[in-house]
Amino acid sequence: TDAAASVSQRVDNLPGPKKCTYRAIELTTGATACLIQEAEDADPYGRPSQSNLIVSLGVGRQQDPPDCRGLAELCAELTVLELNQNFLCQSILDDLTSYIIHLESFHLESFLEALCAGIRNPRFEEANIKSLLQSGRYKQSWPALEFLQRCSGNSSSAHPFYRLAQLTSAERTVESLEISELRKRLIEFHERYYSGNLLRISIIVTTFGGIPNRSAPKVDISSRELEDVKVKSGGIKIRGKSMNVDGIHLVFPLPDQSSLSSIAPDLYVKHLLRSKHVGSLEASLNLHGFSLNSARLMDFGQVGFDFFCISVQCNAENNQIEDENMAIKIVFRYLAMIRSVGPLNWLHNELRLTLQREFAPKGKLDESLEPMDPMINLLLHLASDDYSLATRLQRFSQRDALTARHLITEYSAQAIADFLTFLTPDRCIVYVSDIGWNSKPRLQLPDGKLCCVPEGQQAEYSTEKLSPALLNLCSAPWPKQDCDLDREFKMPHSKPFMPSDISLRPRVSKAQLPGPRQLRIPPMPNSVSSNSRLWFRQDDRFQSDLAYISIDLIPPIECSPKNQIILEILVQLFSKALHKLKKQAAEVCMELSISRSSNGIQLCFSGYNEPLLKLITTALHQIADLKITKESVHKVGSKVLHLADESASKDEEVDQLACQLNLAGYSHMQQKLDGSSLNGVPIKDLMSVASYFCEAAKTVQKQPSKSPKTGAKSAPGLFADILVFGNATADDAVKAAQSILTALPSLSSTAKMTSNPKDQQRRPEHLLSKGSYSTVQLGGAEKCVAVSQSDCYSSTSCVCAILIQIPLAKAKPPISMSAATKALGEEFFTRASHDCLLQMMLAAAVATRSDRIESKISLGYGANCVIFQKIIEQSPAKMEKEIESFIAKIGNHLTAMSSESLETYKQKALQSMQALTVPKSIEQHHSMYWTRIMSRNFEFSWDDPRAMDCLRAIVDSIKKEDLLNYWKGKVIADLEKFKNSLEPAALPIPSCLKTVHDA
Repeated sequence: TDAAASVSQRVDNLPGPKKCTYRAIELTTGATACLIQEAEDADPYGRPSQSNLIVSLGVGRQQDPPDCRGLAELCAELTVLELNQNFLCQSILDDLTSYIIHLESFHLESFLEALCAGIRNPRFEEANIKSLLQSGRYKQSWPALEFLQRCSGNSSSAHPFYRLAQLTSAERTVESLEISELRKRLIEFHERYYSGNLLRISIIVTTFGGIPNRSAPKVDISSRELEDVKVKSGGIKIRGKSMNVDGIHLVFPLPDQSSLSSIAPDLYVKHLLRSKHVGSLEASLNLHGFSLNSARLMDFGQVGFDFFCISVQCNAENNQIEDENMAIKIVFRYLAMIRSVGPLNWLHNELRLTLQREFAPKGKLDESLEPMDPMINLLLHLASDDYSLATRLQRFSQRDALTARHLITEYSAQAIADFLTFLTPDRCIVYVSDIGWNSKPRLQLPDGKLCCVPEGQQAEYSTEKLSPALLNLCSAPWPKQDCDLDREFKMPHSKPFMPSDISLRPRVSKAQLPGPRQLRIPPMPNSVSSNSRLWFRQDDRFQSDLAYISIDLIPPIECSPKNQIILEILVQLFSKALHKLKKQAAEVCMELSISRSSNGIQLCFSGYNEPLLKLITTALHQIADLKITKESVHKVGSKVLHLADESASKDEEVDQLACQLNLAGYSHMQQKLDGSSLNGVPIKDLMSVASYFCEAAKTVQKQPSKSPKTGAKSAPGLFADILVFGNATADDAVKAAQSILTALPSLSSTAKMTSNPKDQQRRPEHLLSKGSYSTVQLGGAEKCVAVSQSDCYSSTSCVCAILIQIPLAKAKPPISMSAATKALGEEFFTRASHDCLLQMMLAAAVATRSDRIESKISLGYGANCVIFQKIIEQSPAKMEKEIESFIAKIGNHLTAMSSESLETYKQKALQSMQALTVPKSIEQHHSMYWTRIMSRNFEFSWDDPRAMDCLRAIVDSIKKEDLLNYWKGKVIADLEKFKNSLEPAALPIPSCLKTVHDA
């Protein structure tokens, strides 16, 4: 048949990360295929793109003949006998056989053709069949509990996923047939159920284009009331006579639930049963010696939906029937409470957030943290029924199954209430056994009832009705005054920042200029102006209304060591005050963090737009209302000093040196705290700085009022940089900024602020003028630092380093450069050219190989720094000579460099620049924006889509002569001038920080 005529439904452009293509098709034969493929440039490290392909055939265990059970599993294994199992996983269910392929996109078509060839012509040789029967590899064992559930449901032949027929003594399995007879049955089975045109799938899946839908049936997932159908007799208990109680399984037959997939009332109830809080079901079970088997409640798409199961595990030995009945009472009294309270919309939203978190184990909002996220999580969990994509495709449509984190899109209180009416004791079948959760069972049907026992044991069981007293108690309305259990239970409380809308949004890509843009904040009521600056960038990679909002609060204070310590103490005080709020945010997948910035104190928030604003204003109100005491300052002060001591190490001494010099490239670093400085901070000064953040501190600092002098200028207030980044609109960003200004009164004052924060309000950075050279000794260098015994030197070591600052001289793109490269401007070309040359120099230094000399670079905004340092027990003068010798070796290496080595260094430089320039995730994208805003570096040309092509062009244009000239002109020349400028008497320098010569 024609391939186009074989397609009954095709779904293109399924929601997912931008770097992936999601597509699905369904053939008229019942076969389906889903393709998830990375773009060629999706991986920032240049690794080959990956593809995930799911091919499903409409054949499974229910097609097994009654006299040859296991035929579907054996046939499926023979189809992939010669394929590489490292790239393939298969699953056989009731009516579905799935093949899941995960490998590089380049090999997908050839591997798929091999799979299709195996499906068309399986290896039905007798030797292969005999080998598989002996190994048992084709069998896919089921847990005992699943058999109990399957045979207790309300299934019928009309149900699309009805249960396997119960095995009787007249039925046989594949092991009971002769090999020759079994081979004939396999050939007949294959010819009947496996399509002969499956090779067409390889053409369709690899192209997915130009094939129209042919009468594609619409999937009806609309809600409807449950039908009142007759269920199997309930209110009975089946238990073993001589077994200790291990599991108690309450199975409820249900009407067909397949049309309620988008509402999923069963998942709502399971979420409530699994809830952990004071007065929860699990808490009560634990109190009475039982525990809830939460794993069995994680049914995200099991085959068939005509039963519901609650499993309780016993934690003690030698249990009596009274203990069994207690567990049953606990479950049914909790269900009675749920029915009495009724469905809750906020709980439904909490369930959706829980599903989202479980399918993003990192707990991040970022939907592109991994190249294949979120789809990769579904594929890698194929062995788990809870996460299997194959079982999802049976419960949901293809489109919904691929967006499983947001499956439950509808809330229906009526559907949930109707579902709860079936969870009553008179409809329940209770199984009591000590069978392990994953035991291989054997089905027996004495007296027409099911009992599941381990292999090799006799069936010893009893079937009994639940006692009238137990039924009456379990069926009674809640609360029952004379029932102690009812006083134990409580419903969970609503979380304060629960979002009400987490639905998927269509992507609407808009052309934007590189980087965030600055928005004007309308004047606030009762104030002349606001001391703030608002930055905004919309990013449609978020399919929900998610956003990052960051605030940098900058007080108008000098950048002195004392003030830096005060800010550190305030960060600890604010963090302690916001600890409970941070935990509440984490409960609903939101994040709150507070830390030092280079200029002041920064607060970063992330989450859904609607509750995010409430979280921000709550946090700022708590900071504004915070009362600071001498006792609280003393407590956090010791913690600040302890953290400072922990962060200090000899490997950071050169960085600390550059920081004390305030060199460009190190302005983002915080100064090292000193214990003596910490102890010398007056509480009055601390309260003065705190008054810019806290209203309570302002009251303490308030002096007796004096008549203001005419014409006196108002003191500048707190300043804020605000960044709104994510799937929010410009109006949302302005609204957020206004709420922030209102919540923190210091940001909105009647005093007009005429300019942005002055230079003294932020850490300065120095570009050393030409001809200026400095020799500096850190105070810590006077102390000997112990090293490990494995060190080949003795018990002490010190650090000697040469740090060379290279200002960024402006450079123009050559005429030969493309117009796209030139379009990014001279600043981008200057920055990229310097950085690429430095990265190549670093690669050459690494290739020179020195065990004791460390070479690194620091990329700054106004200049770069090249560092050569050595950790060894020698005098500084000798160490300098060794470093100089090492530098000379690098120069010789560059001079003798071959064209192959130059290409290698180019590739390494390009990879390093790509890692620094191209963000790998949305979270990193926000961080790169925010770092530049806080550093007052508003150059965002790196954010242009053409930036990577420009970097490649710049690296390709670098010649050996360019690298040598840069090395000689920027490193060697400055080093020689530095040596000539020093006088012998200049070393050593005893002071903590002393400049020998400063032009």
